[in-house]
Amino acid sequence: MHCAGCVGSVEGALRKVDGVEEAIVNLTLEKATISGSVDSENLLSAVEKTGYGAELLKSEAFLDLQVKIDEKVETAFSQMTAAWGFTIPTMIWMGIHMISGKTWPSMEGMEFGIFILSALVCFVPGRGTLMSAWKSAIHLSPNMDVLIALGSLAALSTGIINSYIEIHSFAGIAGMIMSFHLTGRYIETKARGRSSEAIQKLISLGAKQATVLNMENNEVQINVQSLIVGQIVIVRAGEVIPTDGIIKEGCATIDESIVTG
Repeated sequence: MHCAGCVGSVEGALRKVDGVEEAIVNLTLEKATISGSVDSENLLSAVEKTGYGAELLKSEAFLDLQVKIDEKVETAFSQMTAAWGFTIPTMIWMGIHMISGKTWPSMEGMEFGIFILSALVCFVPGRGTLMSAWKSAIHLSPNMDVLIALGSLAALSTGIINSYIEIHSFAGIAGMIMSFHLTGRYIETKARGRSSEAIQKLISLGAKQATVLNMENNEVQINVQSLIVGQIVIVRAGEVIPTDGIIKEGCATIDESIVTG
């Protein structure tokens, strides 16, 4: 996902699944929280139909978001580097022709070479973008990748059409479009990675367990996510307050840095 529009598409698809009461998608953490009674396979299928992938998170203990973010940043950097590796020679080739009017080895040879280089950019490092565009388009939920795919493939197609019709080939532009797009994707992924890391550190400061009084007034430890409105929570000195609430008994000085920063 790349923007609020992507989030809206995924949330909308999840909310349409039978049994889902509420669906909240976090763009930065790339995580969806679902309320209701529903088969997880139906949820995964709904997300995939929007053009994105998803996996079931069994437990927070197994979530290592930063590792995944680092992998995505590395992949985005590799794709960007590969794209420009093919695009820069194309730009030099085209630039020489524009400035001097000379072609090498011939006009046909130059156009064919530029077409091949641009095709490599679109279908090798740009393959993920084209696949995302295709999946979202066939499920009638187009995302921003569709625009990139349309622009680059339309430009690339002129390299084939000009073999039959006398038009100018814009095949070289296709590689540039995809390269600039992948550069933006890398910058976005890297920036989001820094934000995710900060959020993860903040989340790690929160309580994972809470001590509550059960029906027999006995103290029991439960997961914070299992807390319900109206429960009495016991917080001892040095412990982290697990949730919002009203102090019923006792007094203390509370560290509010997790809220105020």
